[in-house]
Amino acid sequence: MKIFLTEYQEEDKIYAGLNIFAESFEEAEYIADMHGLIIVGEITEIIYEPEFAKDDYLATIKGPTQPRVLH
Repeated sequence: MKIFLTEYQEEDKIYAGLNIFAESFEEAEYIADMHGLIIVGEITEIIYEPEFAKDDYLATIKGPTQPRVLH
């Protein structure tokens, strides 16, 4: 299964579209045409960056240790 990235245009602006999961480019193109989307690329690799590991990431966003009063 491949993942294809799409976009669409509304008035003068271009927006990111849906991700299409398909077995081939031809199948993805058919789905994109049905929904008025343009295929702009295919995800070929996902790279895991260890510095964003769950434990390290959560440790940096815990926030203040003192209770705060919001009015």
